[in-house]
Amino acid sequence: MSLKYCALCKRNVEPKRAIGIGTLLLVLCTFGFWLLLIPLYRKKCPICKTTLLSGIENSIEDKKVDEIQIVETSIDK
Repeated sequence: MSLKYCALCKRNVEPKRAIGIGTLLLVLCTFGFWLLLIPLYRKKCPICKTTLLSGIENSIEDKKVDEIQIVETSIDK
């Protein structure tokens, strides 16, 4: 599981490969040879289906949550 940042959705997502009916037809037409090429499919955002993904980016909300957790742990001590 690797999170990536989607520039269009503006959130961190877990990209997935889109395997559809076209892939199934190609697997059947090539007698299974196409199965070797599925790992070469680009991973896409599951929300908007774009391939414009980059490394994880912390949003402002994530930073606030991190700061709150730091404050809470320092208060507990």
